[in-house]
Amino acid sequence: MFKIFWQKPLTVLSLLTALFLVSAHSHADTLTASVDRDTLSIQETFTLSLRYSGQSRSAPDLEPLQEDFEILSTQQSNQMQIINGRMASNTDWHIALAPKRSGQFTIPALTLDNVSSQPININVEAQNQSAQSGGQSVFVEIETDKDSAYVQ
Repeated sequence: MFKIFWQKPLTVLSLLTALFLVSAHSHADTLTASVDRDTLSIQETFTLSLRYSGQSRSAPDLEPLQEDFEILSTQQSNQMQIINGRMASNTDWHIALAPKRSGQFTIPALTLDNVSSQPININVEAQNQSAQSGGQSVFVEIETDKDSAYVQ
């Protein structure tokens, strides 16, 4: 039996390639969403992170977010690892969002390549606690070792 494989290296190579492709695509792609905090004030921003467990040339549709949030910036990163013959790849998006008003909001399920994330609840308060506590003063004192300074 071993003689057959050694006599036909193309067959062995084809078989190994097929096994590698099946193992590389054996897991289902997922899209997970998370936020750095779920309670914030109207003056604050937060980051929505999306992770797609695969490589994608497209981006998720962020249109549903624009009703309740202002999209300040979007960053994308791609990662690929091959460990012990197993390939894993991730595509991450970090979206900075600012709420347009206070209240309870739900970040809807976002979709990428026919895969959807889970919705996330966000609580936006009218004022943060430090603004409600009377607005304490902040003093800053600076010392330098130079006698003269240059503008700009």
